[in-house]
Amino acid sequence: MRLSAIFFENYRAFADEARVELRPLTLLFGYNSAGKSSILRLLPILAASSGPGQSGPIALDSIAARGSSFKDLLSRQSSSPELKIGLSWTSETTSAFEISYSIRDLADREVQVVEKVHVSLPSSAEESITALWSAATADASSSTRDYEFRIGAAAVGTFPVTFSGLCFQVPTGQSFTDITNRAVAPIRDLSERVHWLNSLRSVPARSGRFGVRPRHMSADGSNAGAYLAHDSLGSRELLQETSMWFERITGRRLDILRYSAGGEQQYSVVVNPPGASPGIEIPIVDTGEGMAQVLPVVVLGCLARLGYLPNDSILAIEHPELHLHPMAHAELAALFCKVATTTPRPTVVIETHSENFLLRVQIAIARGEISKEDVIIHWIRASDDGLSVIDTITFDDSARPQGSSWPPGVFREDTELARTLIELRRQRTHE
Repeated sequence: MRLSAIFFENYRAFADEARVELRPLTLLFGYNSAGKSSILRLLPILAASSGPGQSGPIALDSIAARGSSFKDLLSRQSSSPELKIGLSWTSETTSAFEISYSIRDLADREVQVVEKVHVSLPSSAEESITALWSAATADASSSTRDYEFRIGAAAVGTFPVTFSGLCFQVPTGQSFTDITNRAVAPIRDLSERVHWLNSLRSVPARSGRFGVRPRHMSADGSNAGAYLAHDSLGSRELLQETSMWFERITGRRLDILRYSAGGEQQYSVVVNPPGASPGIEIPIVDTGEGMAQVLPVVVLGCLARLGYLPNDSILAIEHPELHLHPMAHAELAALFCKVATTTPRPTVVIETHSENFLLRVQIAIARGEISKEDVIIHWIRASDDGLSVIDTITFDDSARPQGSSWPPGVFREDTELARTLIELRRQRTHE
């Protein structure tokens, strides 16, 4: 099942219900403090909340939550203690469905409870399932609580439900069992399928020891070198794909230098300067912040492009262009256009401020390298009342923005600065 949308209400700066459609390439744009990061980080928060052993509905101890309390997740523009979160799923072989949660904060007991779960199949409203927490008959601190179940509008009885984060188990043999189990199944997989890179990646270590082969990219990208090092012992396909991207940008070939130290096999991620003699390798940590910051981004993109990630994976990446020359922004966009057209296709969600990145995506649409239906932009902005709202933008076959959602004057700063410089030069010539 592919995650096709997330929706939420009373979350961070979004007091009203907001919906974010996810396509193979989804871009989040907007000015600072508009709410882009809140949207993107909801994906790793949901992934952490789907893992085993979660005591509360939301994994507040996840890295993406950044030490938030449940109250911190709620909108400051609302007094409601309830957070609403939903996910939409699509599949080529089964009908689409949505699952939503209403999570209530019981502040006096320092605990959060899933007050309501709703599973809906848009093709059949009669088959919607609703489970309502029976607050009067259940211990809020227990992972198993009683819920009244309804199919459509008809009540079918009260049953015990056991929660672990957002995942839950219902009694077997009931009329609602199959549908609810089907709704929970893709949520259980989120912890393996969401691959999040935050905006400040770790500088690659100067050297590393061979250990267990990585299974999941760390949020700070610190194990990107380990992915390449292990690949260098086998097919070298990932290393070659990553190296080719670096060569296009810098002319430098990326490689893994293996050596023995203290009786252990170690490695360094190195680059070969253009024109350098054979054997001249420079650790990537010494080549500049841009190269170090982009390494995990490119490795993750190449992992997806080569099909090394689980099916229906979601790549959530903050500012992949950080510390890079603008010329490299376009090459990153080209890479992720290729990733978004890989079979099976992952979902790539990128938060960026880069105009060059966007222009290269538009070029890819106009060239037919990626379908217009596979690209969507969400422009996040603050309204006059201080709330964040989302304007959704799609493109036609010529990559022109459709509708009236494209914000006026966006990316006008370069033009205005150039116009100011020309005017100042004109004034100086007439002095």
